[in-house]
Amino acid sequence: VDTRKRVWAGLEKAELGIVISDSIVLIDEGPASPNAITVHSVSDDNMGNTWYASSGGGLFKYNGETTEHFTIAEGLNSLEIYYVLRDKNDQILLANESGVDRIDPKNGRVLKTLRHNNHCEACRD
Repeated sequence: VDTRKRVWAGLEKAELGIVISDSIVLIDEGPASPNAITVHSVSDDNMGNTWYASSGGGLFKYNGETTEHFTIAEGLNSLEIYYVLRDKNDQILLANESGVDRIDPKNGRVLKTLRHNNHCEACRD
């Protein structure tokens, strides 16, 4: 459930659906991939984007029309993301198998990566 009280459903292969009138309507088909990617968590930001975390597929941002895919190439710590949420400063936080990533939703930039051993690894501003 997002801040606008919409119910989102993570489906197979990183597909994203929204519940409308007791039915799941497919919003985004996710990346073309031969392997199923499980969606673990969904959150929204203050600009109306929907972020969803996947098992082994990284992070996805859906703006209502298109999907942007975030991977290690964009600075993520891991592709195995368990939870995504918006913090009180409107930053997107990702809990992953290696620690926590923080993303600025305005530009999609990974700002800081924290490793599980509490040491800042690859800190960026």
